[in-house]
Amino acid sequence: MPNTYFIYPNFAVFLRVLQFYAIREMEKISVGNALTRAFKADFFSLLSWQVGMYGWMAIVYFVLFINEPLPKDTWIFGFMMQLAMLFGFFCAYPMNALLIKLGIKKGM
Repeated sequence: MPNTYFIYPNFAVFLRVLQFYAIREMEKISVGNALTRAFKADFFSLLSWQVGMYGWMAIVYFVLFINEPLPKDTWIFGFMMQLAMLFGFFCAYPMNALLIKLGIKKGM
């Protein structure tokens, strides 16, 4: 089984490199400016998503299932993770709208 502690962070870096090249080619700007724009576009969006997701999972872990740990191989854990992703979406949506309004991200 491959080491996911190595694969996932490197895949995330690879996606940031793609974001950098996409911004640089679309707007024909300098390397430094493209790096700054790619960092802002990804960092704030992902940070707001993680606040929602990790916030919900903290509530699940420290409030809802405080007396007994939630087994990770049950359907309720998967359901709580789905809810966590939904909360992440709700937190990231206003941040992405703001980034589009400020011109940091492009609207679809």
